[in-house]
Amino acid sequence: MPRIPVGNRTGLRAWAWALPCALSPWLAGCGGGGSGVAATPPPTTPPTVASATLSASVSSLALSVNDPGSNPALTGNPRIITVTNTGSVTATDVTVSVAPALPSGTTVASNCTNLAAAASCTLTVTPGATPSAPSGVTAPAVPVATIAASNGNTLAVPIQVLGYGSVYQDGYVFAIDDTTPDTGSVGGKVAALSDASAALAWGGLGTATGASSLSDGQTNTKTIVAVLGTGNYAAYACTLPDHGYNDWYLPAICEMDTAPGCPASEQTMQSSLVDNGNVGALSGNYWSSYEFPGNPTIGAWEEFFATAGGNTQSAAYKALALHVRCVRQLTP
Repeated sequence: MPRIPVGNRTGLRAWAWALPCALSPWLAGCGGGGSGVAATPPPTTPPTVASATLSASVSSLALSVNDPGSNPALTGNPRIITVTNTGSVTATDVTVSVAPALPSGTTVASNCTNLAAAASCTLTVTPGATPSAPSGVTAPAVPVATIAASNGNTLAVPIQVLGYGSVYQDGYVFAIDDTTPDTGSVGGKVAALSDASAALAWGGLGTATGASSLSDGQTNTKTIVAVLGTGNYAAYACTLPDHGYNDWYLPAICEMDTAPGCPASEQTMQSSLVDNGNVGALSGNYWSSYEFPGNPTIGAWEEFFATAGGNTQSAAYKALALHVRCVRQLTP
C-alpha cells in the first residue's frame, strides 16, 4: 500500500470517509448529515368511504291480534315501518330479519333491497290471531326486527302483537284501539301491574267534585284532584309516577265493568282481564272515579271484581277504604 505523507492529514481523512461510502453507497449518512438509517416515508391517511345511513319511521311497533271473534275491536290491521336512507350514497343489500320469531300467523313483507340516497322502502307487518306472549307474562321476550345495509348502519325495531292481558308499557292491556294510523302503533288502555295501595278512601267526604263521566276516568281524575288537591286518597294516588309513566288515572266505572249506562262495545277490566284467567289478580272491591250522582257529597261508585261471575257495581260511602288499581292510555 502506498504511503501517505504524514503532513497530508487532510487527504488521509478524506480517504477514510470515502472508503465506507464506496462500499455502501446506499447509507444515508454518506451524503452528509443523517443517521445512516434509511428514511421512513410519512404515513398516509386512507380515503374516507361514504356510508349509507338508515332510519326508521318508528322506534317500536305494537299491533292488535287479528281476533274479532273474541272482540270486534281486535281487527288486526297491518301496520307499516318506513325505512329511509338519509346518507349520501346508495344503501346496498338491505336485509330484514326478526328474532326471536314473531308469533304464529304474523308476517313481515319487505320491499327493501338497494336504497338510493333519500329514498325509502317499507316493511308491512300483518298480525295473526296469536299474541307475542301469553297473557299475564310480565317480562315477555319481544321480537326485534333487525334492518341492515351491507355498507351502512343497523336498525333494531321491537315488534309486539298484543291481545287482552298482554303486558305492554308497564301494564296489562284491557282495551285496544286499532283505528289509529297504520304508520304507528295501536292505542288502547292498560291496568297497572299491581294495586296502587292496599286500601284508600275515595276522599272528599262532604264535597261534590263533579266527576260525572261513566267512561272517561282520565277527565274524572283531573276533576277530582283539581277540587281536593294533594292527599292520601284514591284519585290522587293514581296521579303519582309509576314505572316511568306519569299519566295514570283512576278508571271510570265503565272502564272497569259493564254498568247501567255503559256503551255495549266498552272493553273492560272485568271482561278482558278478570274473565281472562284473572290477569293482574283483580279481586274484591275497587274504587272507580265516577261520583254517585244520587248523592255526590258522600258516595262514589265501586266495582266488585269476581271470577266465574258475581261481579257487581254499586255506590259506596266515600270514607271507606277500598282497593285502587290505576290505568293509563297507551302511547301509540
